[in-house]
Amino acid sequence: SHRPDGDEGLIHHSGGRYSLLDASGQEVVSRSRVSDVQQSLPRNWSIATSSSGNSLVAWEELKSGRERIVYRQLGPKLAPIGGPMSPAILEGSVHLTPSVTWDDVNGGLLSWLEVDQDEGSSRIVAQPVSALGALAGQPEALVEGFVADPRIACATGGDCLLAWKSRAPDGEAVSVWSILLDRSAQPLGTPSVVHGDAESEVWLLAVESTATSGFEILWESFGPETESWGVFRQELDHLGDPVGSEQLFHAPYGEGGQ
Repeated sequence: SHRPDGDEGLIHHSGGRYSLLDASGQEVVSRSRVSDVQQSLPRNWSIATSSSGNSLVAWEELKSGRERIVYRQLGPKLAPIGGPMSPAILEGSVHLTPSVTWDDVNGGLLSWLEVDQDEGSSRIVAQPVSALGALAGQPEALVEGFVADPRIACATGGDCLLAWKSRAPDGEAVSVWSILLDRSAQPLGTPSVVHGDAESEVWLLAVESTATSGFEILWESFGPETESWGVFRQELDHLGDPVGSEQLFHAPYGEGGQ
């Protein structure tokens, strides 16, 4: 993750540690511990950093036999602000794959995948986060079904975009969807398809805000035209509507690669 001003960034290490890097990639603060979980290594990290240098970090950990989401605020030099906190979790459910977007002026949103282990159902949930880094309001269930990999980003001072991947009931076709949200996690419109019915697996990588107050979605999949695995991108405007068509962003294996 990098700060909006581009001067410094954070890199995650195993075992719940972060380092602060300067613009040239040199380590400024070395491996500050964020989580002290003993039962399981934290995983599926997400971080949002404000221009002031404060950050909000969210991760998934295993405790008492089930996964939950934990988040924590960090200061400019990775000093923890307060202790770890977690969204409320229902009996029989687990929380997976968090994604956080936040700054200490406008606040933001924390999203995650909630799985009901008794019913086998999944849904994507989002909850507002205040500018002080505390959960606010109520969690909003936004989409249900064969869904996974929520990724979220807010435009500076504007609305937010949530993206996720959805699998057809037969388990074959996979698609990428998105929906525009306000900062109280209320939908502004209905879900729309970004990348439709791929016959290969799709890994949703990131959602980022752009300089024009729009958004960019990145995912990895197999491109039929290039006959290669690659990273694809789709730009969206501030209303969440596509700008042009999806583009091959990076093809690490070359044409015809596996």
